[in-house]
Amino acid sequence: MLHYEDVSIHGDDSSIESRFDVSPMFVFSGSRFAVGLSYASLQRSTAMSTSNGLGFALALLPDFSRRASPYVSAFLYPRLPAGNNTSGALGVLRAGVAFTPPHAQGFFARIGVLTQNFGAPAFSPKSLSGVEFGLGTTF
Repeated sequence: MLHYEDVSIHGDDSSIESRFDVSPMFVFSGSRFAVGLSYASLQRSTAMSTSNGLGFALALLPDFSRRASPYVSAFLYPRLPAGNNTSGALGVLRAGVAFTPPHAQGFFARIGVLTQNFGAPAFSPKSLSGVEFGLGTTF
């Protein structure tokens, strides 16, 4: 799995928060369940440092042979640095439905919800949630 997301935060500093994560996943034979290790990089446009670290991933992958299929994923990064000699856990949950158009092998669209919680004391906001739309490809 590979994700890159930007969020525009309408607060005091009008910052943009970006998160990149990549997760090689092992899919259990005969199922859509997967586990893996994950790497995340969290940046904020108004901060001079980034938070990078390793974590774990669990997922129920969509069935791309069906026109519509649910998906769920959970990522946990137990300890990401957050500046000022602090750190915190980052959790990312995602759930939704993937749609595969007829006669379009390898492409899909998705709609879902996402929530991200970062427990670092010096980081604000601590949580972000919202609806997400996406286009993707399988390979």
